[in-house]
Order: sequence, then C-alpha cells, then structure tokens
Amino acid sequence: MTISSLTPSPVTMSGSNSVIGTAVLAKSLNSFEQSGASIVKMMEQSVNPNVGRNFDLKV
Repeated sequence: MTISSLTPSPVTMSGSNSVIGTAVLAKSLNSFEQSGASIVKMMEQSVNPNVGRNFDLKV
C-alpha cells in the first residue's frame, strides 16, 4: 500500500469543498439579507426624527 493510494482523489475533495462552499455562501447570503432588512427598517424610522422624542408619563 502506498501513501498516494491513501490520499483522497482531487475529484472527491473538490466535490466536498464545493458543497461546503455553497453552504457557507448560503449562510452569508441569509446574514446579508437580514442586515439589509435591518438597515432598511432603521432608515424608514429615521425619516421622521421627531417620532419617539417626547413621551407622556402619568402616574
């Protein structure tokens, strides 16, 4: 048995790396979508800066 027969073939390695890379890209895409939604929400709230500045408190 030689060492070269124990190492995985490049086809197998590139296939698994492709699956892992796709999974990582999918997670990062979801993260970017959530960040973008948060930024849009903050920008919508900043359109009227006087909202939330004052509040009435009755005891």
